[in-house]
Amino acid sequence: PSGDLFVTASGNRVLKVNPATGGETLVTQGNHLSMPTGIEFLNATNLVVASFSNSKIVKLSLVDGSQTVIASGGIYVDRPWGLAVSGDSIYSGQYDSKFINRISASAGTVTYIATAAGFPYGMGLDAAGNLLVGGAASTPGQTDVLMQFSPQGATLASFDVGLAPVAFVEKLSPVMRSGP
Repeated sequence: PSGDLFVTASGNRVLKVNPATGGETLVTQGNHLSMPTGIEFLNATNLVVASFSNSKIVKLSLVDGSQTVIASGGIYVDRPWGLAVSGDSIYSGQYDSKFINRISASAGTVTYIATAAGFPYGMGLDAAGNLLVGGAASTPGQTDVLMQFSPQGATLASFDVGLAPVAFVEKLSPVMRSGP
């Protein structure tokens, strides 16, 4: 339904929230979800969720709440956090390695495309289809960054902007309005 919000929540849950009333409806819980973080629309009937603690990218049906693992484990799905979706491509930022990868939603293949300058928490796409990544500082003395990558992983821009990118770009990812 148009206008509903979908959020990840404690207790390994995904909720649908009515923004007018604040009412919450459980969409799904547990199973393949362990500390769900990033959430995006895959299409009109499915969400994709980053499951941080068990290193999985999970497709979630909005029709029946069923969960299907699209990709998991290995060096390229390593405690995923941020997500962005463009067509069949799911972009995922990995907390430990700082890798950015592209995952085929239909085939489950994982392709490394870039390494972020910080922990890749928030992700989104600009109007041209380029990937925006808010990276939190990962070493002492480092500041937060906002990075722009082409869909193939070429670095187009990188801005040292203190604490701004995580706060800004995270607003794009963990709460999603209805409609892909």
